[in-house]
Amino acid sequence: YTITNPIDIRVLKPYSKRSSRELLNLPKDKKLIGFGAVNAVSDINKGFDKLHEALSQLNEDYELVVFGSNEGESSHDFKLKVWYLGQLSDDLSLRLLYSALDVFIVPSRQETSPLTAVESMACGTPVVAFGTTGILDVVLHKKTGYLAEPYNSEDLSKGIKWVLECEHPEKITLDSRQHIVENFDSKIVANRYLSAYTDR
Repeated sequence: YTITNPIDIRVLKPYSKRSSRELLNLPKDKKLIGFGAVNAVSDINKGFDKLHEALSQLNEDYELVVFGSNEGESSHDFKLKVWYLGQLSDDLSLRLLYSALDVFIVPSRQETSPLTAVESMACGTPVVAFGTTGILDVVLHKKTGYLAEPYNSEDLSKGIKWVLECEHPEKITLDSRQHIVENFDSKIVANRYLSAYTDR
């Protein structure tokens, strides 16, 4: 069986979307799509190229927020505005970032345990990703986000629109947070490790 990596849900939790955007100097009147990782743009496994393909199918009502890379590292031209935030290393900055977003994208070709997806959902922001490898242990399809057909950028774009245009975004927000609280809290994960040893 699988035991997930834990996070501190008391630190990574929802914060006011408006206040988060004010503090990060992000627009308040746009739907914001997030993407980020260590070497987010340069590591081909992180799927920045697939994200570019997916976003090219969206209109300009949305804007992209990237962390983990600077603007000069990207060779992609986007038709929608992109905000590059560089490296974010502390939990407060990450909490503000995830809370400022409307959806977070994990277009990775493979993942063991995608921490950014867990962090995003802990802050109430749903995740869209390719339905493969470790992300399957995190995202619940059409409940806490959307699992696209692996490496199909058209379906990834469809998932982004599904989240951004849903009738009840507050429900996805609550479900995302609750799923992480129930499955990724450090106390719960510690008890699972304990059971793994004592049940043998």
